[in-house]
Amino acid sequence: MAHATPTPYFQDLQSADWDFGTTCKPARPQPSHVGANSEGGIYFLSSRSDVVTADDSQYVAVKIGLFNGGEQEATDTINKQSTPNSGDMFWLHLLPVSKNYGVGRVEAFFHDTLRKAGYSTLAYVDPDTGLAWNRNVPERYRGYYSKMMGGKEWFIITRNMLRKYYVAAMKRFPFKGAIQSDESYTWLGKSSCYDALKFKFNSDGMPIAEMNGRKKKFQAQKLLLSWAYRTLTGHAPSGCCSLDVHVKGRHIL
Repeated sequence: MAHATPTPYFQDLQSADWDFGTTCKPARPQPSHVGANSEGGIYFLSSRSDVVTADDSQYVAVKIGLFNGGEQEATDTINKQSTPNSGDMFWLHLLPVSKNYGVGRVEAFFHDTLRKAGYSTLAYVDPDTGLAWNRNVPERYRGYYSKMMGGKEWFIITRNMLRKYYVAAMKRFPFKGAIQSDESYTWLGKSSCYDALKFKFNSDGMPIAEMNGRKKKFQAQKLLLSWAYRTLTGHAPSGCCSLDVHVKGRHIL
């Protein structure tokens, strides 16, 4: 039997809709960390270079995950995502979670709710409902996730719609999170020699770091993330001026 001879420049098929003549197993979603019941928080992370987040629409591509602990552990979530993402990473929001409810349980709530609502990047069809998890992702974006070969699962949703799910979570989990003590080593700058770093407002009303004789300088990125964590969560060491800041749209569970 003669076989067709491929052309010299045959495509690699990474962009093609081709199943290689077989019935493939559907990609299954990763389970949420339902067993992670410690205190910490939920992060809503995005990248400024993402094609969805960077366009002129109201939609954002958001990664929803958990962290155990406080400021340092939350900062690590961006550090871990920096290598696979080309643009600057930033938090759309942070939600502190106390041990009474557990970060795994709250993360699962967001994942399950947004999947059922149709905002997932996964083109997975729920066998119980027959509904696709990505059915409410605009058609113009679905092609970016058709192979489901990206970073596990993201959600494509508008900021206003995402805020509605914050409110739903607040009703389901009515608490205000666990604030680390001033002596916790999770705060930036805390050591056996120094108290946690604090910010104060300068004469122009902008925050600056109080060095208090420290010889070691901090990286700009660490200071930025520390300020963002404190203003988004409402948690900070005593005397930090971030406690006087009210960020628009901030919701604390």
